[in-house]
Amino acid sequence: MGFWTKSKKSVDDTTEGEPSMSDATTIDLGEVLDISFAAKLHGQLKDEVKAGTRVNLSGNDLSRIDASCLQVLASFMNYAKENDISVEWQQPGEVLQEAARLTGLDEILQLNG
Repeated sequence: MGFWTKSKKSVDDTTEGEPSMSDATTIDLGEVLDISFAAKLHGQLKDEVKAGTRVNLSGNDLSRIDASCLQVLASFMNYAKENDISVEWQQPGEVLQEAARLTGLDEILQLNG
């Protein structure tokens, strides 16, 4: 079993007043994201970009996150912003928010409110 789960679900999306359906992927970051998961995290996020899906991230269950994974998430968020890819935090969780604040990545990760 991986360190996160992901599920595809349909999300109502409105383009110029007309509803359309698009897929969104929800990624639950699990309990621990340390350096041993950084490469896997990078690969999974890269796959989501290739798939062209909307990405919802949940970090509510995180009890620890290393700087390496914060950097991967920050890089992903920058790429998503530059390429108009929709990324939303469903539940960032206190541990993630505090780690991002301490490292100065809260703005890049869009966790500063």
